[in-house]
Amino acid sequence: MPTRGKFAGATKGTSVASVVSRRLIKHQLPFALPTLTGASLSTLKITFTKSLGAFVGRLVPGVGWAILTYDVVQIIRNSVFQYNLRALKEDRLW
Repeated sequence: MPTRGKFAGATKGTSVASVVSRRLIKHQLPFALPTLTGASLSTLKITFTKSLGAFVGRLVPGVGWAILTYDVVQIIRNSVFQYNLRALKEDRLW
């Protein structure tokens, strides 16, 4: 989502998860939490925030990628296992 303004060097825009979590969770912490920001892996950097809403909003996409990665690995593993159960001995994978 576009934003009205940011400092130079900041990642352009913001995610929907970040906007929603900042509106729902308006708690300020007495200490800063580390978060990952950046539009891609090449621009990834660690920043700190005291806003719990910002922390949660930046954490949501990472959790989503982790779940997606786990699901893909499980699908591949189970597919290979099922194939090897049915395939001839010389046609099995690994």
